Amino acid sequence: MEADAPLDLTGRLMVGLDGLDLTEQDHLRLRQPAVGGVCLFARNYDTTGRLVRLVKDARACAGKPLAVGVDHEGGRVQRFVGEGFPPIAAPRTLGAAYERSREAAISEAVERGGAMAQQLRAVDIDFTFAPSLDIDYGRNPMIDSRCFAADPEGVAALGLAFCQGLHEHGMIAIGKHFPGHGWAKADTHLEVAVDDRSLDDLLAADLRPYVELFAAGMLDAVLVAHVHCRELAAKPSTYAPEIIEDLLRGRLGFGGMVMTDDLVMEGADIGLDMVERTLAARRAGCDLLLWCGGEPVLLDDALAELPAAGGVAAPWQDLLAKRS
Repeated sequence: MEADAPLDLTGRLMVGLDGLDLTEQDHLRLRQPAVGGVCLFARNYDTTGRLVRLVKDARACAGKPLAVGVDHEGGRVQRFVGEGFPPIAAPRTLGAAYERSREAAISEAVERGGAMAQQLRAVDIDFTFAPSLDIDYGRNPMIDSRCFAADPEGVAALGLAFCQGLHEHGMIAIGKHFPGHGWAKADTHLEVAVDDRSLDDLLAADLRPYVELFAAGMLDAVLVAHVHCRELAAKPSTYAPEIIEDLLRGRLGFGGMVMTDDLVMEGADIGLDMVERTLAARRAGCDLLLWCGGEPVLLDDALAELPAAGGVAAPWQDLLAKRS
């Protein structure tokens, strides 16, 4: 994308909701022309019935196609636990099972992906941000149990099986955190993470699951990490066309949607305000932009400043149509 090209962010943002019921600020937020989706958190759930009502009300309030997602992986990243949402084991448990029996673990991964899709679709949620295709190098406690395995082959096999389960029940698969979050020691919720390895290092390990899942047609979208690969780019991956356009789309040939990790995270802070972060990510090649964490009301003034002409543009719906 040309650096000086005018931008229209209509429908490209995913935002958070305040709580269990729509607030007046939620109503205003959902009607902003840049908003095309909402991301739900534990603060939005206490009973299944109330969650269904919240989703229904949000869709009605938006007055336009609205994507509804949740970061729901299992283990410590499971936003809903209760009626209709039994506890889900962490992805790393599949890796342990894979070491005992590859066939049994792959079957379990398909079942787990399918069960997750069924549970979420039952309450009219469109997708989860999964699977994580990071490799557990034992360096990052924020990642460890969220990884399927400590080797590329295991991550690829289990990730592919999990995606199969999602797809069998009409749910898209979103691979994350590209180009890999397992090596960088920092937690990008709190600070910028750095990976000083070479492209050859990444191709030999972290990128292998992506290559295999791209070849199998299993990933509908890729979520980019706020990791600065200093041998490849001058900025964190979120803002780096060298990572998104040259590596992901060019060298690896990915033609699906590319989304940011949450731009509210401290790891996305390179001295830019929220509007500047969002424009920089879009110019770098990100199609879909997340403003999900923190207190949504604190972002509303910035949201109103985004360039968005309004109308029927619905890039999130283009993504969801892949598996509808």
